[in-house]
Amino acid sequence: MNKIIEDGFLNIAGSRVAYSRYGHGSPVVLIHGIPTSRHLWRNVIPFLVESGHEVFAIDLLGYGDSGKPTDADLGIRAQSEIVFAMLSALGWECGTIVGHDIGGGIAQLLAINHPGMVDHLVLIDSILYDSFPEPGISRLKDPIWDEILGAPDFDLKTGFAKAFHRGMFHTERITPEFIDAYERPFHGIEGRHSYLRAARALRTEELSAICILR
Repeated sequence: MNKIIEDGFLNIAGSRVAYSRYGHGSPVVLIHGIPTSRHLWRNVIPFLVESGHEVFAIDLLGYGDSGKPTDADLGIRAQSEIVFAMLSALGWECGTIVGHDIGGGIAQLLAINHPGMVDHLVLIDSILYDSFPEPGISRLKDPIWDEILGAPDFDLKTGFAKAFHRGMFHTERITPEFIDAYERPFHGIEGRHSYLRAARALRTEELSAICILR
């Protein structure tokens, strides 16, 4: 049964960060990527709960239901420290860190900088070394995208649909409702500008430099 024990927000570094907490048992935290949210894990969480885990699902700052500040660092290094602060506030001691996409990079930084909180590390389609941002995200750093995404008639859903069709095997699952769920946090002109800030904050060196040093 996918029963939420807690569903709310914590104030971390001056911003509201959304999370959900499910089940009881050995702890697992699920960290999504771009442009998703904790909604990504909706079909995974019931299996984890049923197999005896306490599950934490977090919306990274700038994503999902979390705050979308205009002046915060949304890079993976800053996000990893926000996740660390949030888990500490929720009473996390040690457990399994699961990361998808840029969430995998955040998970790697948590394991490197806070090894005592990680007993298992699971990376799913994760960024690694200098593999990010991928071209579709990297191009958004061009200033022209401020004007493009700021146009009142720009349809972000179409862009998301194309990206999901490129990246998903079961494309029959890409329904209008599916796209709506991922576009909702970035809806409207301000929402699309939030998406740009999140995309532009991704810096290769935040992961590759640490890998080289280690």
